[in-house]
Amino acid sequence: MARPGRALRGAPAVTIARVAVLSLTLVTAAACGSPPASPAPADAAAIVTALLMPASGTPTSIVVPAGAAQVILRLGGALGDVDQLIVEVTPGANPDEARRWPVDGAPDTGDGARASVTLPAYALPSGDYALTVWEGDAAVVLTYALRVARQGDSPAAAQGTDR
Repeated sequence: MARPGRALRGAPAVTIARVAVLSLTLVTAAACGSPPASPAPADAAAIVTALLMPASGTPTSIVVPAGAAQVILRLGGALGDVDQLIVEVTPGANPDEARRWPVDGAPDTGDGARASVTLPAYALPSGDYALTVWEGDAAVVLTYALRVARQGDSPAAAQGTDR
């Protein structure tokens, strides 16, 4: 699995400046509780970054542009020892399809994120997700709610109702 800041093999090259602009747009939109007004052009969308805060009833919404290769979810909240954590991503429409991903430490950018998880964009089709942070297999640390919309999907697909 690729680490933040490294391109996937075969993915288009992305400059740091373009990723930073896209990250700022999505983080700002997530903080306001709404997706950005217009997604970045496909050539700047190889990596999508979003900030998630612990579940508060309203999911954080992100838009994954066409051509995106990775989605980096920056995790805020009291997480404890990042080296012991894994994230379980559970689709709301298909809970039997939950998948686990490793957690990485997040660089301090002043947004409150202590960790991040990097997913291939194809692993997040449109819909609602529960992200559960586990310490090993024993203890749930935090949960997050996420709503993913894919650029070009119908509104029903964005809410996971037309699968």
